[in-house]
Amino acid sequence: MAKTACWVFGAILAVVGLWGFVQNPVLDIFASNTIHSLVHLISGLVLLATAMWWAESAGLILIVLGAVYAVIVVLGFTVSGDILGVIDNTTEDNWLHAAIAIVFLVLGFTGRSERQSQGGM
Repeated sequence: MAKTACWVFGAILAVVGLWGFVQNPVLDIFASNTIHSLVHLISGLVLLATAMWWAESAGLILIVLGAVYAVIVVLGFTVSGDILGVIDNTTEDNWLHAAIAIVFLVLGFTGRSERQSQGGM
């Protein structure tokens, strides 16, 4: 399940990252600048690479990225304006990042527990 999640969310985030270079705001809702688009593109590529070459680490990668997105959510809701002064951010972005963080963490922990119950690491 974690490997499939890496494929699906990796493709979505990579496309959204590329889309952010072309249209701002994305879908006329989500703010985007070069750094914001790069974060999503890199997240997507990391997930795709994990699904392709490091599937046994898919749960861990989802947990790590979920934690990163959770930190971004906290910063987004507590800091007015751009995150760290460089990443465009809106309330809509915060809620989307919160959803991404929750989904990644749930899938990551579920994927790791499934693997452990099957005798893996």
